[in-house]
Amino acid sequence: LERRTAMDTAGLPVVRQHASNLKSGPRGLLHETLPKHPVEQIQLQMHQQRQMKREGLANVFGQHMPMRLAYEEAVVSRPLRLPALHSERVALEVVTDSDTSLGFEDTLNDPRTAIETVDSHEVMERRLGIHVHTLEM
Repeated sequence: LERRTAMDTAGLPVVRQHASNLKSGPRGLLHETLPKHPVEQIQLQMHQQRQMKREGLANVFGQHMPMRLAYEEAVVSRPLRLPALHSERVALEVVTDSDTSLGFEDTLNDPRTAIETVDSHEVMERRLGIHVHTLEM
């Protein structure tokens, strides 16, 4: 069961289900009454737009088209290189139709311009669960 909030005529949030302090903690209701972060709203809008686009494709071309696009997206989103090496992922941008827009992720936090270096061996050992213990003297 999930809790849902609705807005009454005065604009105050109204809880439709009793909040359980044991399940969600004492601050569980506070999270639902506060407005969402702007980035979260943007991500939700993008997800809804993508869902509407896939529903439109299903109506026009048939049910196989959204499944085919989901398959193509899964194929091109697989890791291409070792974790420390940069991957452009041009095919993923084309499939998700994000190649025609310029966002913050295109310019900010680019791993190629990072100051600190990443040891690829250490990253792969951590990913595979291999812990190499070295003795320092």
